Amino acid sequence: NAEYKKAKELGIPLISRAQLLGQILSEVCGDLQREGFQAPQPVFTEPFRLYLRPEDAVRVFDNLFSNLCKYGDPASPVTFSVERGPGTVTVAAENRVRPDPDRRDSHGVGLPAMAALMERGGGALETEERDGVYRCVLTFVET
Repeated sequence: NAEYKKAKELGIPLISRAQLLGQILSEVCGDLQREGFQAPQPVFTEPFRLYLRPEDAVRVFDNLFSNLCKYGDPASPVTFSVERGPGTVTVAAENRVRPDPDRRDSHGVGLPAMAALMERGGGALETEERDGVYRCVLTFVET
């Protein structure tokens, strides 16, 4: 079929029914909970299929987890949401920033690396910090 051919040509596995993304989010939420955060796992209401390199997705979410642990406020819940748009699936994470985050150990490479990995799969990364709230939106391409 055309979807399989396109994925094969691009070297990107076709992931069905949000299985991998759900597993990754489950692990991230569990890891955040072990670090003292409230982080309820989002619920997928409908199946979807993504063009996704599993190793890229794991690296992106590992970096997101690391950033939330370093800079997020454990007293504020981390919220994840999943939404479908025209041809896309977005995963958003939001948390309050620690009142005094220690940014000395940051080399400034995490977000650009995450953005490059998302773009390699046709997706995008957007981040913003406003009024003490950090929001990261990952956009994946749906088949």
